[in-house]
Amino acid sequence: MADLLGSILNSMQKPPEKSEKEKQAVKEHKEKMTKVQEQIRKEKEKFQTGMEEKIDKFVKDTSVRRYKFDAMDKLHRTVVYDISETAGLISQAFGRDDMGQRYIMLFKKDFPPSEAEIAAYRRGEGWSEEKEIEDRKRVEEQKSQLEFVSVASCSSFHKPATKRPPTRKQQHQLKDCKLVEPVGNYKDKYNHIIGKLAAKDAARDIKANETFGMVPSKNKRDVRSIEETLNAISAKKRKKREEEEKNSTLSP
Repeated sequence: MADLLGSILNSMQKPPEKSEKEKQAVKEHKEKMTKVQEQIRKEKEKFQTGMEEKIDKFVKDTSVRRYKFDAMDKLHRTVVYDISETAGLISQAFGRDDMGQRYIMLFKKDFPPSEAEIAAYRRGEGWSEEKEIEDRKRVEEQKSQLEFVSVASCSSFHKPATKRPPTRKQQHQLKDCKLVEPVGNYKDKYNHIIGKLAAKDAARDIKANETFGMVPSKNKRDVRSIEETLNAISAKKRKKREEEEKNSTLSP
């Protein structure tokens, strides 16, 4: 069997051997790919080292709250994300990636970006300390207005919730608008549906019956005991049987 298999293999045509020129081309291609991979590795290490130095400098500088990187591709952004996460920073990307304008902004956790700042970056606008001060003033003014009074219209003007002095706009509204007090209770309109009693006023005190649980004994239709019930059933069956025997004797 072994001789037969060996003869078959020997009779088969061997694969063509590569020429010296082809072997040399394959060898050169492998060497070229190895050099390219080594170059990519060195560039990545160099980029990572440079980013670590920049981020470390940004963390140690107490006068800077945010840092903007130049536009970079997705692979390099991934490296920056990893380094910033290790450093305990907030990182967020802005700009369009399809146009090569995607960049990363770093923020210190003690000074996170506001919604207005993020919206400005998404619109492609810049941000400065002057805009930050204006945004903070605007937020505080809106907050004080909401705390002082909530006005939808002159007919729905409410009393102030705090003792803070009103602004000029609020004083003008107070002059033109009168405080509206409710004339009656709105529930009176629906007395025929919900009644006058509701919530705690409509709740009733329910006490459990000692013998029959939550069902009062007077509401039970059959108040007989089990023995009395069985005796009544037996008597009914006995009476029926006697009537059947009596009818059978009377029949011809």
